Amino acid sequence: MIRKLDTIKWWNWPSEKLKENVTLLEKPEEFLAKFYSPELDSLGEKALDLDIDALKQAGKTLYAFVLDFHTITPLWQRVVRGFIKTFHNRNDAALLLFFEKAMRQKDIDTLNDYIASFKEEYGNLPLMIALPAISYGNLPYKRAFRKLDYFIASKEHISSYCIDCLSGTDAKIVSAMDDSIFPGEKEGVPIAYI
Repeated sequence: MIRKLDTIKWWNWPSEKLKENVTLLEKPEEFLAKFYSPELDSLGEKALDLDIDALKQAGKTLYAFVLDFHTITPLWQRVVRGFIKTFHNRNDAALLLFFEKAMRQKDIDTLNDYIASFKEEYGNLPLMIALPAISYGNLPYKRAFRKLDYFIASKEHISSYCIDCLSGTDAKIVSAMDDSIFPGEKEGVPIAYI
């Protein structure tokens, strides 16, 4: 049921549509009967597959990281900062930033504000794409995910799951705790790890 609700992506609906259907949200079976269609399951993955293929055809190296907002020592700022500093003058890479299921609007705003803080210093920022709906045991974009060039692992369990999904691919695994995540990066790890 949760997967089907996630597929509908009702949180992206205009407020008018939400208001019209608020009573159905309290009755998940009726809500799904009205708005769910099996075709929705593959729509997001097919669209992302096409985008990934287009990025690969354009010669971009694809990196991915699962944002770790809610950990004791988050690494997401280190990854985003390193990517921006390494690729701001180049057009040959993209960073896919996967949100976990527990993402909140506050997290999205925090990420957007952090990325925007580099705009004045670096001008054109490299391509970063934020993607929702990933959780341990559920990777809805598995086909696209398997086309990555690099996966940046954190200390979170979700990284182990993602690495398992990359088994049998040519993707390289790098650690967000390494001194240099990206080729030519000049910055070392800024925090102490417990």
